[in-house]
Amino acid sequence: MTLIDEEFRRTLVLAIASSFEDVMQITVQDFVKSKSAGSLEILSLINIRFIKRQYHSWFDWEKRNVNKFWSFFGDEFKSLRLADLSANAGLSDSMRDFIELGELRNRIVHQNFALFSVDLSVEDIYKKYLSASDFIDYCKVCLI
Repeated sequence: MTLIDEEFRRTLVLAIASSFEDVMQITVQDFVKSKSAGSLEILSLINIRFIKRQYHSWFDWEKRNVNKFWSFFGDEFKSLRLADLSANAGLSDSMRDFIELGELRNRIVHQNFALFSVDLSVEDIYKKYLSASDFIDYCKVCLI
């Protein structure tokens, strides 16, 4: 494995995770806009206290689940989402790939970037990206 290949795999993971963060933040902003009838004050409050620089606290990366995120929307919402994950193995796999990529991103960033080794091939990373994208799409639908 070449140094360039290693660098590309680290960078690919960061690009994917960054894209997911952006999409999830926009999804939550759109949800708040819709539920608050477009109130700029409420959207500003949510942006300042929940969205800006908070994304990585939305999920329990080490426990590898999204329960914390779902709980922000209430117990009933969380229960519905967890039931969906339990009933749909493909969705559950998508969620795991989403979490795995996010957790890997955190490890790359918070450990020594230059020396961090990504054990996944480019093809594996891409497959996880495609799978995790299904989870992102699911989140968008849930937060309409």
